[in-house]
Amino acid sequence: MRNARLAHNSAMLQSSSRQPDSRFDEHDMTPWVSQHISVLVSAAAALVVLAGLIVWWVLAHRKSAEEIERQRRGYIVRIGRIIDGTVLDWTEQPDTGDLQTLHYRYAIGGVTYQSAQDLSSLKDVVKIDASCLGMPASVRYDPKNPANSIIVAETWNGLHHLTASQETAEH
Repeated sequence: MRNARLAHNSAMLQSSSRQPDSRFDEHDMTPWVSQHISVLVSAAAALVVLAGLIVWWVLAHRKSAEEIERQRRGYIVRIGRIIDGTVLDWTEQPDTGDLQTLHYRYAIGGVTYQSAQDLSSLKDVVKIDASCLGMPASVRYDPKNPANSIIVAETWNGLHHLTASQETAEH
């Protein structure tokens, strides 16, 4: 009898310590993964396609260096302050002899800035020759960053000698 009672108690303990039979085992994820493999593959494929679309959009919609420079000039024309400066030098493109870079100097609050502006994209806007060297000019600069400046833009020209000579040539 004693053996029967021990066997009964032992069977009760084993049955109470067992969890109900289920398809989910907290220590083994294999059944869940195998049941949802198609969903996981589809999600991974969707992420790859989404990443590809993002890369394509970024590459297709990034601005060219010319567009960034045009926007910078437009920004300085809109918000810039004007100060007196001096044209120092200019460099030509080796193959065409056209003006490429204009070097100038200006001072703000006791700080002298020496800068250069690439004018290759503005060759249709302004014609510059050697007569501008050493001449005074108006410089537009960003008040928050005085080193960010221009001397010529699509809608503004700080070269006084060209403005005056162009007006007299037109009359």
